Amino acid sequence: MNPQRLKQIRLARGFSLDMLAEQMDGIITKQALSKYERGVMEPGIVMLTHIARALKVTTLELTNQPEYNIAFFGFRKTARLSATEKDRVQAIVTLQLEKMIKVADIIGHKPSRKIPLRAYDSNSHDAIENAANELRDLWELGSGPISNLIDSLEDAGIYAIEIDADKHFDGISAAAISSHGDPVAAAVISRNQISGDRQRLNLAHELGHLVLNVSKGNEEGEQQKKEEESAFRFAGAFLAPAPIFINEVGKRRTYITLPELLLLKRKFKISIQTIIRRMYDLKIINQSYYTGWCIQINHLGYKRDEPEPLELEHPLWMQKTVRRAYSEKLISLEQAELFLGEKIIGQIQSNIERRAFMKLPIEDRRLILAEQARNFAAYFQTNPEWDNFDDGVDYE
Repeated sequence: MNPQRLKQIRLARGFSLDMLAEQMDGIITKQALSKYERGVMEPGIVMLTHIARALKVTTLELTNQPEYNIAFFGFRKTARLSATEKDRVQAIVTLQLEKMIKVADIIGHKPSRKIPLRAYDSNSHDAIENAANELRDLWELGSGPISNLIDSLEDAGIYAIEIDADKHFDGISAAAISSHGDPVAAAVISRNQISGDRQRLNLAHELGHLVLNVSKGNEEGEQQKKEEESAFRFAGAFLAPAPIFINEVGKRRTYITLPELLLLKRKFKISIQTIIRRMYDLKIINQSYYTGWCIQINHLGYKRDEPEPLELEHPLWMQKTVRRAYSEKLISLEQAELFLGEKIIGQIQSNIERRAFMKLPIEDRRLILAEQARNFAAYFQTNPEWDNFDDGVDYE
């Protein structure tokens, strides 16, 4: 067994040692589980099977050695995030990123471009603005607002991962590094219980941590502050490039109203706070006016809940790719469900299966169809994309 893998999967499931022992109906103590995780003891095959069943994984997943080293960048608010929660987040991201790499390998998907890990200079504000523009050019995004940031990231080979996490967790970025030191895959991660405008800023911020090469400071605190400031500047520049932003707002402003800020929010899909900060960064407004708006935003309660919150974007790459692999018979239904961590809607795959279905007694067929109808209903109710479904037909 791989002791590190056992601990990763346990943390990713949100189990303490006590909880895992309880999940196994007390057939093992937390002390024994701790020894397994530390490599002091190793379970026999029967106990390994019990552990795998409790964690809802295969025994193979507990014995595999990781092919890649997962490097993390940009953990924010670490002082307020507990060590346990930090370990849990890293475990979830590690397992999910490894799954994505496996799925990509199964369908033969290779990124069309090299991952620009720490590829751009960030020694000045101009350098950061240039980095954002160069990356947009590399990904052929144009200079206008990005309608769906997650789609753009996934199209460029950067996986987006959304997780349930502590309210003090904003985001993180990660890269899978091969034994030769090359980045094989990368991901940006955000918490999913937030507004869409905050989500987009978090993801762009984490992208900044991935692609910016920040020179080291003299102290750890100074280094972290520099990295954070650079990543925030990059996020603003990436989501609202200077030329089009200045064209919309003007080169210099001494006064701006809330209705205008809301219009800009709709156009660029960024928060009012980000718009105000972007205006300050580009010297459109001065320090005094920027501070005044920050005070007003805090007074109005917009720091927590802004008007007209944007809808969350959702990553689709894993869902689409696993279903594609299943449809093309590259993986089994069981493998597909293990990859997605959920039941997926079954389907009759071939004419042979259809004929076998039609030979069943009518009552059996009705039971199968009723089960499929319940699965479809559950899927549509939990998938937000169907809320605004329009079949293009006017029934009036």
